[in-house]
Amino acid sequence: MKTILTSLKIHPKAILFVLTLLLSLSVKAQSGCTDPLANNYNASAVSNDGSCTYNPADANPVSSTQLNATLDENSGLIVFNSTIWTHNDSGNPADIYSINESDLTNFSTLTIPGATNVDWEDMAQDATYVYVGDFGNNNGNRTNLKIYRISKSSIAQGTPVVDDINFDYADQTDFTSQTNNNDFDCEAMIVRGNNIYLFTKEWVSQGTTVYAIPKTPGTHSAVNLGSYNVQGLVTAATTVESQQLVVLTGYEFVLVFGVPVPFPFMYLLYDFQNDDFFSGNKRRLSLDTNFPQIEGVATADGIHYYVSNERSSNSFVTIEPHIHEIDLSGFLSNFLSDDSFQAQAASHKPFVVYPNPSRAEEAIQVKIPQQHLGKEAVFELYNAYGQLVEQQNVKALHTTEMLNFNRFSAGLYILKVKVEGDVHSFKLSRI
Repeated sequence: MKTILTSLKIHPKAILFVLTLLLSLSVKAQSGCTDPLANNYNASAVSNDGSCTYNPADANPVSSTQLNATLDENSGLIVFNSTIWTHNDSGNPADIYSINESDLTNFSTLTIPGATNVDWEDMAQDATYVYVGDFGNNNGNRTNLKIYRISKSSIAQGTPVVDDINFDYADQTDFTSQTNNNDFDCEAMIVRGNNIYLFTKEWVSQGTTVYAIPKTPGTHSAVNLGSYNVQGLVTAATTVESQQLVVLTGYEFVLVFGVPVPFPFMYLLYDFQNDDFFSGNKRRLSLDTNFPQIEGVATADGIHYYVSNERSSNSFVTIEPHIHEIDLSGFLSNFLSDDSFQAQAASHKPFVVYPNPSRAEEAIQVKIPQQHLGKEAVFELYNAYGQLVEQQNVKALHTTEMLNFNRFSAGLYILKVKVEGDVHSFKLSRI
């Protein structure tokens, strides 16, 4: 036996084949769904293959503040230095508006010289510049798509210095006017690295396509990087550039008694490779349908988000413009586990109301954000008919406030927390 084995020769190609096969099996064994929140989480996977699936989930506002009527058509948000910036869309003045995070009801106006608001739809930023996207294209026939680049230092001085970034879509050949019936509309962009990334609003396919252009002034052709079926219309985007995280907002139309009604959503894209934003986790969240026309999204820390809706009206109801605060810690804290992110997120914590839903005999507690401690506040409880049924005044807010609303029976209520002219609203459910 020893002699036979010693004399046995293995062909080099056979060895190479076996090694290749083992390497392939090893790679496959290491890739899979790496998100513990997913249905198909694979604890042994070390490489995310984008296969994660999730149960339906909601991400509703923890507070909502009505905006001034000047911002009825707000579209686009960014936040930096504790200031939220927004603008209005088509046909409005070439202005951007600053809102202090400590008082969402007040704003200041800054006019952008030499700019024209054909159809401004989103804002983005990097460390040095603010970008305003004049690329709304409902008819699909625009040949003057543009992004204004404004230096942050000039904004701080109140004298904006502006550059133009002009572009077209490299793969668009048909410029026939087709109102709300084309796939070259756009209302969402982010800036990462050296590029601006555009996410299209596709009226026909109900998906979105990512296009890339350099973030430098000049004229560019936007390059198609791939598409994803979001099953709706994308209206805004934001990113945390130091993390593999992009968040989209938008809405889908659902027929209600034969009438198309917009239902808003968020898409969380995270743990992707390079700029292949659809290669990682793709989690869709439903938003509070009381505010359907979501047009802007922004975050300072990757956990706490602002989303805004424009004014909308029909024969049944009018929805005023609002800015909403949404806490996504339950969905993203595990991914954004870096200590610096956790510390930054802690400084932006919103009010937290719990338990919700609650039993009729349970007390309602409210955790107070650090920036509001010691301030005077009014807590108001409204029933489902909009009637004020209870009010509680607090001279100096503590870390946790206990509300004496125990006597109220099962049903839906609205709790309003009023602090220094700012109003935060919460839906409460008593069971």
